Amino acid sequence: MLYHRGPTTRNQSPMAEFARLPHRMPPQPADSGFGGLACRIEGEAAPYLAVALEPGQEIAFDPQALLWREPSVMLGRTPGSHVVMARGPGSIGFARALGGMMFPIPLPPAAVVQIAQGQVLLTHGVAQAQERSTGLGDRLSGNAGFAIDRFTAADTGGVVWVQARGDVFERGLIEGEMFDIRPEAFLCKDSAVVMESLYPLQGSGSGFELSCLRFTGPGRVAFQTMPRAEESGGTVQAEPSQRTGGLRAALLGRKAG
Repeated sequence: MLYHRGPTTRNQSPMAEFARLPHRMPPQPADSGFGGLACRIEGEAAPYLAVALEPGQEIAFDPQALLWREPSVMLGRTPGSHVVMARGPGSIGFARALGGMMFPIPLPPAAVVQIAQGQVLLTHGVAQAQERSTGLGDRLSGNAGFAIDRFTAADTGGVVWVQARGDVFERGLIEGEMFDIRPEAFLCKDSAVVMESLYPLQGSGSGFELSCLRFTGPGRVAFQTMPRAEESGGTVQAEPSQRTGGLRAALLGRKAG
């Protein structure tokens, strides 16, 4: 997914366990061309992603991720979806109100990646489908949990650009190896990694419920270090892109020229 390392192995030395800590994803170079898409990251504390589209070149994005565009970039609605298509020529910029690092996930032909909803900036050469809810939620509020999106690359491959909350760390898992992550910290995973809910977490004690997602290898799973303040008890609030009105309504009313 993010990195391609060999299988991990268990070392008996306690200090050697630090070598098995999740690996931090390094900062992304300012310019990237994954999937034939010319992109540049601008800014530091709160960056945005600029994309230079060639004539006829298209990308898909959530309207809440749009920051700016040149008028030559045409916008159009994807039938039956809240996703908006942008078609070149021209430049367009994206950012989410997350304040974290941006990075691409290049996908070879027909490859699949699963990403927490509300984290994707844009896609190119990729089909998207909401897969399922994790089932983790606040039983008092009735929240059913949060959804993850499944992205499948076309026959020619594709790329998904993601923005995280804070820094991103990745853990590689061998066959049958397990790793637990706080639900609202989960970011993305290889499709081969099995995910299940632990709610409440065993041993959390009376009067205190702690939920986790358990991931079982083989494959890679990534998490982010700054979950939103309003998330607690396994409940993940809806992203603005899941609400009606505002910029989303305005963009969806446009038709591509």
